[in-house]
Amino acid sequence: YSPRRVSMDNSPLVENSGLKFPHTKHLVADGLNTPDGRRVLECDSCHVPDAGGAIMKPVDFETMCQDCHRLDFDRQFPDRQVPHGRVPEVLYMLDEFYSKRALEGGYDDVTAPVTVRTRRRPGQALSRQEQDEALAWSRQKARQVTESMFLGRACTVCHTVTVDAEAENGPWLIAPVRVAGVWFEKASFTHAKHVTMECADCHAAGPTPQNPTGGSTSSADVLIPDISNCRSCHAGEHPQGNFLSSTCIACHGFHQFDQPLRKVSHHESAAPDREDREPAATGQGD
Repeated sequence: YSPRRVSMDNSPLVENSGLKFPHTKHLVADGLNTPDGRRVLECDSCHVPDAGGAIMKPVDFETMCQDCHRLDFDRQFPDRQVPHGRVPEVLYMLDEFYSKRALEGGYDDVTAPVTVRTRRRPGQALSRQEQDEALAWSRQKARQVTESMFLGRACTVCHTVTVDAEAENGPWLIAPVRVAGVWFEKASFTHAKHVTMECADCHAAGPTPQNPTGGSTSSADVLIPDISNCRSCHAGEHPQGNFLSSTCIACHGFHQFDQPLRKVSHHESAAPDREDREPAATGQGD
């Protein structure tokens, strides 16, 4: 694969990330109802620059999403959550959880057999029939909860989930998430030099005072501004007034194709003997 130039004016780009994410629902001015109360999200609630300040780190579910999008699955154990991981990991965790509940007893569920609902002393032995009833219920319960998580209130809210009855590790398939970290890999750009700008000056993600009904309603939107946005500050090699001096190559490297490897002669490629090699530079000068 090699990058090619696509004019965003003539061919609007669409991102197929595998996610469902509307910025407009997350950037509501008066905030969102969350498990911990009302909360107002800002761009930097999820988008954090990397160590160099050039680009943004990937969004991390555990630290940026899970406070609101909790993965709890049982009202009797509200602090327990399934892992945000692969389907087999979720299946294993739920099978293990409900097997333990069933064998210990005391689980409050009118649909469960008496063996599961009866509270027992620690270490109290079960008959073979009671064990079979408990484990049969636990497998069925784990299956019901798993289906609810994948197709109901949790995973499908953000992910594209399909069902394949012949899948090896359960019938639920989660579409891979592929969010583009850099759209212009040939561009010379760093967020660190634009810290005086507001995010909304370049990215039309959420509503603004000037456009209260605007914003991005789909994760398919590519929120990269066109060049007219840049020209509000950058005005070529000889700017007038308060504009910035900006040559083409200050920002653009697309036409500077990568240089191919130079063919090395046999003489150059031959490694010198150790005693003939130049001493390593110390960087301290003579």
